[in-house]
Amino acid sequence: MQIKGKIKEIKEVKQITENFKTQNIVLDLTRFNPDTGEEYENYAEFQINNGKCDLSNLKVEDRVTVDFNVQGRYFDKKDGSGVGFAQNLIAYKITK
Repeated sequence: MQIKGKIKEIKEVKQITENFKTQNIVLDLTRFNPDTGEEYENYAEFQINNGKCDLSNLKVEDRVTVDFNVQGRYFDKKDGSGVGFAQNLIAYKITK
């Protein structure tokens, strides 16, 4: 999948294990109604694993295209209250 937006935030790299690190980037996907000019605020957070995307040339406010996959899974809640669901947007390519 592919989406275009403006970088709102670039988060710090997190070292999860010796062989796995992750970094998140938040995109502003806000849209406007062409008839009324009304703003529809919308943000999405994308995960980058093991430095697959070079963010060194990117900064907040840059307009980018993100190629990504959606990953989701069910899990048993720790409090025993049932089943939950989690999903991640995994970016594998980011271009200005």
